[in-house]
Amino acid sequence: MKKIFAILSAALLVLAASCTKIEKMTVQHVVVPGSEEDTDAAYFAALRAYKESDHVLSYVFMGRYATLEGASNLNIQYNTLEHRFIALPDSLDIVNLWMGAPTDMEHSDYCWFTDGTPDYQFDYSPDCYADMQYCRKNKGTKFVLHADASHWGQQFQLIDRNETTGQNDTTVWTLSRNKQDTHEAYAEFLYRKCLAYNIDGLDFDYEGWGEKQINWVVDYLAKKMGPNAETDEGKKLLLIVDYWSANPPQNCWTKCDYIVRQAYSVQSGYSSNSGLTCPNSAKEKYIICEQWEQGSPLNYTQGGKKWTDPSVNEYGEQLYSLEAYALFCKNGGGKGFGAYYIDNDYKYSVTSARGTFQNYGYLRNAIRAANPKNE
Repeated sequence: MKKIFAILSAALLVLAASCTKIEKMTVQHVVVPGSEEDTDAAYFAALRAYKESDHVLSYVFMGRYATLEGASNLNIQYNTLEHRFIALPDSLDIVNLWMGAPTDMEHSDYCWFTDGTPDYQFDYSPDCYADMQYCRKNKGTKFVLHADASHWGQQFQLIDRNETTGQNDTTVWTLSRNKQDTHEAYAEFLYRKCLAYNIDGLDFDYEGWGEKQINWVVDYLAKKMGPNAETDEGKKLLLIVDYWSANPPQNCWTKCDYIVRQAYSVQSGYSSNSGLTCPNSAKEKYIICEQWEQGSPLNYTQGGKKWTDPSVNEYGEQLYSLEAYALFCKNGGGKGFGAYYIDNDYKYSVTSARGTFQNYGYLRNAIRAANPKNE
């Protein structure tokens, strides 16, 4: 197969000031939804093959594809590529849907309750959903639902047909700290949502629960999704746990596809590779993510926190944390790297010894650093 580079150029356009003229950027591969017939099928096939190959993964949390937190729904009318999934680098592997999962269903039973009332329309965001499915189908990008594992009290329904009564069981569940059945119902609810919305898996944000609660959920889901799923289709669905301070129990490392560490350099106070060491022997599941909006200057303005050990890359250029994380994984320290809230990187173009990278420049440069080429 012909060579493809890990930075397989993103789907980017330059919009003229009038917003009426669209020009191709000569250094980018241009992809627009609905124009599949204009895109080399071999390019997409090679891109998907690359993502199925053994390489260093890139993983980002994203938020601005949807309305701001606190809004009444996820639906958004795009007027810029900046907030769209199609503008992300083609070579990006996994996107964490931090603000929620979009759907093209105007009414979804997979909704949360607020003050006892279901919000059936909250997830309806057809333009966002179309972009997500385009990226999944053509680019092989995977999208995972961000699942809360930090507090309790969420209310939801599991609507099942009761064959005895001939009616739907519409019991409203409340996630409760010490009730295993509510955690298993919560897991089932999110699993069904994942299937109904046609996304690639779940990532549980393990920041407040104890080991008992996260094990209840992982044990329940491990039969349905992840590396130990009972079906081939289930094995295609990613089961992920991410964490900030408390390392997830061994059960999670065994039964999940990946463990994502919120390795926030500014918050943690380190600037050397010694702070990135995997806390488990399963380095092939270990992904490290930087906090992109911390620091002074802010991390996203310079590629992360200034790194001290090592202080330069193989070209003698000053290292900053995102590239440092990528090289750490390339050299065997973990499976992947990324950032929390990558959104602001869209504004930055970067020129380094590896090339010039338009929009999401720091992320593109780091992906190239981790995966110089793919045969």
